[in-house]
Amino acid sequence: VLRSRNKLLTASVSPSRFRLEDGYDVSRLSPQLDMVLLKGFDFNFERKDGARHHAPLVPSGNDPLAKYFNVDYAVRYWLEHGARRQQLVLGIPLHARTYTLAEPSEWKEGSPVTAGGR
Repeated sequence: VLRSRNKLLTASVSPSRFRLEDGYDVSRLSPQLDMVLLKGFDFNFERKDGARHHAPLVPSGNDPLAKYFNVDYAVRYWLEHGARRQQLVLGIPLHARTYTLAEPSEWKEGSPVTAGGR
C-alpha cells in the first residue's frame, strides 16, 4: 500500500543489546520494513556504572559487557536475525555525552561518575 503511494515504511531502532533481544522480533519485523534505521550511538546510555564512550564501533577495554554494546554487535545482530544488508541504515552521532567524574584526576574507561556532564 505504501509503496504504491511512493512512501517507505521505516523503523528507528535502539542499539541496546537488551532492547534488541527483548524488544524486536527481527525475523518478523524486517521483512515488513523498507529500511531499518539503526542508531549507532547511546549504547551505554542506560548503564550508570561509569564513564564510557557512547558510540563505540567495536568492543574495547576490560568491560565484560563491551562485546554487546557496540556498532559491530548491533549490525551483526540484525543481519544474523534476518535483516537484509541493503535495508540497514546506520545512524552516526554528531554529538557527545559528558560525565562528571568522581575523581577528575583519574580518568579511564569505566571511571566512577557522580552525574552527567555539563
